[in-house]
Amino acid sequence: MARRRMISNQLAAWQKVGDTLTGKLVEKGQQTINGNDCGRYVLQAEDGNYIVNGTRQIDESMTHAEIGDMVEIEYQGVAKTSNGWEVSRFAVYVLDEE
Repeated sequence: MARRRMISNQLAAWQKVGDTLTGKLVEKGQQTINGNDCGRYVLQAEDGNYIVNGTRQIDESMTHAEIGDMVEIEYQGVAKTSNGWEVSRFAVYVLDEE
C-alpha cells in the first residue's frame, strides 16, 4: 500500500513589523477578493506551504519572481495613502542562490 502524507496550505499572517516569510515560489495565480482582482502566491517554506494574497505592492514586486525562485516577503507595517486609506506595506525580495 502506498504511503500518504497530507500537503496543506496555510494563509500567511502578518502580526508585527519585521515579520518575514521566506520560501520557494511554487505557484502564481489570480483571484478576486471583495470584487478586486489580485494575485495569489504559494511559498514553500521549511515548515509548510503558505498562501500569500496579493496587494498592489506585492503583485508589482512578484512580476519579477519566477516559479522556483526563493522569495522573502517582509511586513513593514501600515501606511496611509493620499486619499486616507490604510494599506499594509511589504518589501519583496528574490533571493540569489548561493
